[in-house]
Amino acid sequence: MKAKITIVILLLTIISVTARLPRVFPGWGRLQAESPEIIIADPEAPTPPTTTMFFINGPSFDFSITVLSVLKGTNGVRHARLLADHELRPRDAYLVFATCHDGIYIANENFSVVPLGRTYQEEMIAGKPLDEQIHILFKLAVDNLNKEIANKMAEKERLETGLPK
Repeated sequence: MKAKITIVILLLTIISVTARLPRVFPGWGRLQAESPEIIIADPEAPTPPTTTMFFINGPSFDFSITVLSVLKGTNGVRHARLLADHELRPRDAYLVFATCHDGIYIANENFSVVPLGRTYQEEMIAGKPLDEQIHILFKLAVDNLNKEIANKMAEKERLETGLPK
């Protein structure tokens, strides 16, 4: 009897530890091909917890989102939840590679969510093929990141002037 209980406990431990091993980045082409849903999301506030249960190895963040654009997958879902490992800022747009079940988008890996900033407009990608849409959005993300890096470098230089030489 003790052996059976030990085996069950061991199996449950193994299952909980390996339930969500981090995935190796497969490359953008493969991620695009393997993602059943690709959307542009605008996060609202984090979704308040509805349970006191603790989920081991679960997603880091749970947000209510507005779906701004559907690039691939189910259309018609305007308000949903997004479970992700990437923290989101309200009023910023995000390119999300995910799966969707019952109005809940799941994007577990950190690379599955690409920040687009506040400058995204649907007209940027309207009527274009998926590959071109993705290219435009990546360019937008890189441009926003370059601006952020330049601002941070300027701030760093300003702060360094306060350090003794």
